[in-house]
Amino acid sequence: MEIIQLRIVESAVFEEQVIDLGRATVFVGNHGTGKTLLLRLVQAVFGYTVHAPPFVGNRKYSDPAERPLTGIVEVTVRSDSKLLKRTVDLGLLEEERWEIWNDTIASDVWPQFVSSVQLAADFAYYYQELRLPPRTEEKRAYSAAELSALRNILGRSYDAATVYSVPLDTDPEAADDFYPRPYFEGVISSQTVGSETLSLGETWVHRVFWEIDRLSPGCVILLDEPESFLAVRGQRPFADEVARQVLSRNLQLLIATHSSEVLSRFIPSQIRICMRGPTGKLRVVTPQSMEQVYSAIRIAPPLKYLILVEDDFAAVILKIILAEVGGFLSTVEVLPVHGKDNVIAACRILSPSKRVTFFGVLDADQRTTVEPTGNLSFLPGSHDPERELLLFVAGHVAEIATLLGRSEDEIAAALENCLFLEHQYQFVGMAAALTMDSHYLASTLAKAWLGDPQIRAQAARLCNDLPEL
Repeated sequence: MEIIQLRIVESAVFEEQVIDLGRATVFVGNHGTGKTLLLRLVQAVFGYTVHAPPFVGNRKYSDPAERPLTGIVEVTVRSDSKLLKRTVDLGLLEEERWEIWNDTIASDVWPQFVSSVQLAADFAYYYQELRLPPRTEEKRAYSAAELSALRNILGRSYDAATVYSVPLDTDPEAADDFYPRPYFEGVISSQTVGSETLSLGETWVHRVFWEIDRLSPGCVILLDEPESFLAVRGQRPFADEVARQVLSRNLQLLIATHSSEVLSRFIPSQIRICMRGPTGKLRVVTPQSMEQVYSAIRIAPPLKYLILVEDDFAAVILKIILAEVGGFLSTVEVLPVHGKDNVIAACRILSPSKRVTFFGVLDADQRTTVEPTGNLSFLPGSHDPERELLLFVAGHVAEIATLLGRSEDEIAAALENCLFLEHQYQFVGMAAALTMDSHYLASTLAKAWLGDPQIRAQAARLCNDLPEL
C-alpha cells in the first residue's frame, strides 16, 4: 500500500484541501501548524487507535473531555497497482473505520506512529519490566550496516547488538494481546550494555530501528521529530539510515520535523509546509524551492556561496537576477569589492576554500578584456549595470512611464539630467530627478530589463555558471 493523496472534505481544524503524498514526505512548519496532527490523522483514517494527544477520531470509552479531531477525509491509495479511493468519517468508531479498508488492505499492513513522546511514556519499562528480559523471547542481531550506521549517528562503536521483543504481560497465554516493547543489548569495547544504561538518544535510535524492522512491505511509518534527543551531528546520518531501511523494506515514510539537518536530505517536491491560512485553519502547501522552506520555519540556511562583484550597484542587480531567474538567494552572499581587479584577485586567492565557494561576477563591459574562468562570469548585457538600465529606459520610455506611474516627459527629462554625470552617479541622479528611492527604482527597472528575451537568456546562463547549489 502507498497513500497517494488525502483530501480534506470537512474539518473544523484543516482547510478543505488536497494533500499529495509520495514514498517519502516531510512535513515542516512552526509549532501548532498540524504536523503531528496530520500523522495522527493518517493513523485514524485506517481505523487505528490514537492513545496519546493529539487525539484524532472517535473511539470507545474515550474521556468526553478529550474532544478528538473529527471530520471527513477522502483517501487515495495505491494497492496492487490499483488506485482506490475511500471516504472516511472520523466520527466513526475505530472498528467502523477499519472496516472501510477490510476488503482492500492486508491485515499485516498498517500505519505505525513512532514518536519520542511514546518513547518517554515507555521509558519506565526499561528500568522495571524490561530489565533482564527472558532470553527465550523473539530477538534479532544487528547487521553490519546497522552497526556502521550506529557509529555514524551516535559516535559509539558497537561490536555487536541484539534487540529483544518482550511482551509485558506475565501470562504467556495472554502475551499476544499486548504490544511488545524492545530491549536492547550491545557490546562496546568488550563491555555489555543494556537499555537501562543507554542515553535517551541511543534508546531513541534503537527504538526507531526496531519499529521499522517489525513492519511488513506496504506499511506506512509515521515518524514524529526524528531529531529527538540526538546531537546535531547525528541527525543527518540518522535520516539517511532511516531512508535506507525504509527503501529496503518497501515502506512509505511520512516525517514531521523541525530539523534543518533532516530537511537537507530531501528535495522541495518531497516537503510539505504546514501553516495557518487566512481563516485560521491549517493548510499544507508544496514549496517551490528550499528558500521557501527555510523561510517558513525561520531557519537560516547554510551559506554556500560568496559572490564577489565590482560595486554596490552590481550587487543590487545580481541579487535581483538570483532571486528572479535563479530562484535562490538565501544561501548566497553578494559582496562588493570595489573594482574588477579585486574581484579577479580575490577569486584566485580564495578559490581553494572547502567550506564556501567563491565566485566572481564582473560587469558586462569587461567581456572584451577579461577571459571567463571556472569561477568568473559576467552580468548580462554589454555595459556596466547602471548604463544597461539607462539604455533600456531610453529604448522603452512609454513602457517605463506606465510602470513607474510617471509621464513620458518626466522619464525623458530624468534621463537628460543624468547624462553628464559620472557613470556611478547617473542612476542615483535619475532616481533623484524622479523623486524615487534608488533601490526601488533599480528593482523595478531591473525586473523589466530581465523581461527582454536576450537579457533573460544571459541571466539564465549566469545562474547556470554557478556550481550546483
